[in-house]
Amino acid sequence: NLNGDAVVANRGLGQGPGSSGITMIAAEVEDCVDANDNGMIETSSGFDDTLAWGQDECVLWHRPFAHKSIRPVAWTAGEFNEASCEYEQPMVWTGTSLSSDNGSDTSTAKVYRLDGATGEVDAEVEIEGWCQGDARTLYGGAVDSEDNFWVIGAYTNCVAKVDNDDL
Repeated sequence: NLNGDAVVANRGLGQGPGSSGITMIAAEVEDCVDANDNGMIETSSGFDDTLAWGQDECVLWHRPFAHKSIRPVAWTAGEFNEASCEYEQPMVWTGTSLSSDNGSDTSTAKVYRLDGATGEVDAEVEIEGWCQGDARTLYGGAVDSEDNFWVIGAYTNCVAKVDNDDL
């Protein structure tokens, strides 16, 4: 996001519904949470120093999805706070193809907007009737200057826009 924090989409590696998700990682140590109350932040620092899942205190949330695959992910800007010189309340867009769950419906996609601070689902939208024949209906995504979410298909010329204001 514009504050430097990251979200990572986990495609689930085809391991079945519930194996995919989105994980949020704080960019600044001061934004991490001392979950074990030991007075210090424990976080991974690189290839040779990677903590086990659930141990890294800069991983602030993980939102699993009941889909086999989640691919596109992008932040909205949020509201700029001049006093703190930071963006507040950014949201996270993501989505999937329902075909990734059942293997047959390549014409329906589902888009989610998540609360950037908690990972809770704020809104969800089904996009029906587009991208026939593309088993990975939603493949990539981006947010424009009005926080609208644009998604593309993997093997087709499909593109869709979800309006941030009225979904």
